[in-house]
Amino acid sequence: MHEFHSINFGLLILIWMVQIIIYPAFHNIEKSSFIDWHNRYTKAISCFVIPLMWIQVILALKIGFTSGFHFWLNLQILCIAIVWLATFLGAVPCHKQLSLGHNPKTIDRLIGYNWIRTVFWSVVSLIDFLGDKI
Repeated sequence: MHEFHSINFGLLILIWMVQIIIYPAFHNIEKSSFIDWHNRYTKAISCFVIPLMWIQVILALKIGFTSGFHFWLNLQILCIAIVWLATFLGAVPCHKQLSLGHNPKTIDRLIGYNWIRTVFWSVVSLIDFLGDKI
């Protein structure tokens, strides 16, 4: 259970950093170096995010199958599923477009999709934080 909370907290910190610092900074990267920078960024960040996302799902299911699927865990799993949908139906296509060049509208769309991930990963961690209080 502690591993699940740790992964959730790690993803919470990561997503807020991406939302508040990294994605808005995309607007300020020189257009001439944007493609190279963006491609290096997506490869590097994927090394962190993809394993953490998979571990989060695996641990949530492990807890469910060993301790039972209760309302709060089910809500966390639903939030995680929404994050996955926002990631692969929204953020990934935006990143594919951005791999072709700087586009302010695509950056804004990416920030918008990322708000979905930010909110729902925040809910997952809030449930962890409240723990026995709920």
